[in-house]
Order: sequence, then C-alpha cells, then structure tokens
Amino acid sequence: MDIAKFTPDVLIEIDDSLQGFRKLGIVTESGQAYIDLAESDATPFPIYQVLSPIAIGDPLGWAFEIMDQRPAEFGAYSALQKRLLLAGVDSLTYYRALYWARQVGEYDFTKCLHAGQSATEQVRQSRQQMDNILKRGRTAHLRLVKA
Repeated sequence: MDIAKFTPDVLIEIDDSLQGFRKLGIVTESGQAYIDLAESDATPFPIYQVLSPIAIGDPLGWAFEIMDQRPAEFGAYSALQKRLLLAGVDSLTYYRALYWARQVGEYDFTKCLHAGQSATEQVRQSRQQMDNILKRGRTAHLRLVKA
C-alpha cells in the first residue's frame, strides 16, 4: 500500500480503518505516520493513501477563514477557542471540537466540547478494538511457536 507524506505536526483527516469513520490525527516527525490520541503510549499509524488522508489546516487558519468568509461568526469562534483552552482538554479533543464547530457553524461551548469528546471516545474505542485484534494475533502466534 502506498503511504502518503505530510509535513510533520500537520492536522489530517483520515478514514478509520476499523470502524469506517473520518477522524483527526497529528502527523508525526517522519511525515508518514499519525497519532490519533494525545497519549504518550499511542502507537503511530502509517498514513495509507487508501484511507483518503487530507490536510485540514489548524485552529489559527480556521479563525482566519471564518473571519474572511463568515465574519459575524468570528467572535463566537474566538471565544470558543479560549474556553476550550481553559477547559484543559487534550490537544486532539481541542482540535476535534474546533473542527466540528467550523464545519457545522455552531459555537456553543457545551455542544462543541461534547462533539470533541465524543470524537475522541470513538477513536479510543476503535483503538481498543485494534488492541484486541493484536492481542489475539500475538496469542495465536505464541501458540504456533510453542507447538
């Protein structure tokens, strides 16, 4: 499978290979992998072309886009950014909440925070599913090796 290359630390949107939803990730230093959970032990995944990865910008770029294209919404977006930062959520939940707000045009703090947290939980569940698959594969491998 072909692997895409992006600038390190760029936000991307990519298909989740297990559950089929679109998710946000941060490109790693290699430019060819991404992290989808802001946890120190989160394993980077390759950025496969088949998963339709796209660069999506960042909160500053989204702010300028809103300011230019929907100026009446800019104050609400800016206030939302500040509240999310003060809420102490992890970086990817923060990005997911702001990305949802930008896409939907909804800047209610509670709704955006919920959307960001729900998206992060969906990624966490998918990763748990992947971990279970890998554990079963390792167990099966060990049984074969011992036989």
